Amino acid sequence: MNRRRTEQLYRLLLLLLLPPLSLIALYLAIRDRSWRSLSNRFARALHAEADGNKPVWIHCASVGETNTAMPLIKLWLQAHPEHRIIVTTTTASAARLLRRRALPRVRHYYLPLDYPGFHKRFIRAIRPRCLLVMETEIWLGMFSQCHRHGVAVIILNARLSQRTLRARAWLGAYFRASLAYVRLLLARSQADAEAYRQLGLAAEKIELAGNLKHASSLGRPAKRPLRRDYFLAASTHAGEDEDVAETFLANCPHELLVIAPRYPKRARALCRELKKRGLKAQLRSQACEPANDTTIYIVDTLGELGSFICHAQWVFMGGSLRNHGGHNLLEPAAYGVAQVTGPDTSNFAEEAATLVDLQGLVQVKDLQGLARFMRSYRRDKQACHQGAERARRWVRQQSAIARRYYRRISETGCLAA
Repeated sequence: MNRRRTEQLYRLLLLLLLPPLSLIALYLAIRDRSWRSLSNRFARALHAEADGNKPVWIHCASVGETNTAMPLIKLWLQAHPEHRIIVTTTTASAARLLRRRALPRVRHYYLPLDYPGFHKRFIRAIRPRCLLVMETEIWLGMFSQCHRHGVAVIILNARLSQRTLRARAWLGAYFRASLAYVRLLLARSQADAEAYRQLGLAAEKIELAGNLKHASSLGRPAKRPLRRDYFLAASTHAGEDEDVAETFLANCPHELLVIAPRYPKRARALCRELKKRGLKAQLRSQACEPANDTTIYIVDTLGELGSFICHAQWVFMGGSLRNHGGHNLLEPAAYGVAQVTGPDTSNFAEEAATLVDLQGLVQVKDLQGLARFMRSYRRDKQACHQGAERARRWVRQQSAIARRYYRRISETGCLAA
């Protein structure tokens, strides 16, 4: 299927989906108590800048991508005091993160729905120099309108799962049509670079740049979030957190487990479920310190995960027992914290392999393996922490990656637009 035909079919599909997508946008606005999110989805409530200085546009899906982009954003603001940055996200949690950071010359909008008319209105209002897209956010309508308005599209920290490569033919046609508008793709690994080549992106547009997550802040948060010592299950998914909690209490009955669910909105339901199972669970929003008899403490607040990771005895990284591809293994490694994860680390396959080699990560096959790790940690904490320190030194060696990304983007000439 040629590109023109793919675009025509995509626009027809969008036209048919406009009513339900509009209702979803309304629901999200009500849920998040943000009418701005509803306006932005239709490219409204935009602030046109009158100084003639075009901003850099960075699109991040949610909190993870926004945190990954943060070192690059800060570097940009330092190097170009005359530049402004527009950050678009699809989630309210990422919007709240940016609001808390309160970075100068950074404005946030929710990404408009992927209709040509909405993106045309958005681009004409903000007049960006270029569009920098984080990781896997590939939108045909957005990319095509950028091309029509002379806005270079660059994908950063690009990753692509094998599942996407094995997708149906029509989805492959969609990706090929979208990628035709990309000027440059900076891949996080050789495997990702090869995956995009297989998907149809021209080899001369693909470069290996390394994982931008390595550039995340390595500073140690000064404040302990809790007075008690604790162990942490981070970025867990439904079902996974309950299983980890029961495994933990069976092996560490007198210790405190902190759970930070991947989606904090699940926290209340998780707390109720754990209490039904007879576990003494408590929400952070209801008590800054767990009660003496609390065994499970659930983090339902935003912006504190780094602090909880930093001061944990060890971290279990979730999304790995229930086939979600795993989550960011680099943050515990950057803080020199011992960590364990499940079998599915496909989102961080190369990093997981390196950390396992350094003995800074223990990868288990199932809950029985997790139980064995918990018992072995009690017997030999020193060995776990020595491996974690090796992992910390390795991450620090990778921390210049943000400058590598900035330098390569600058070399494209799009900043001079």
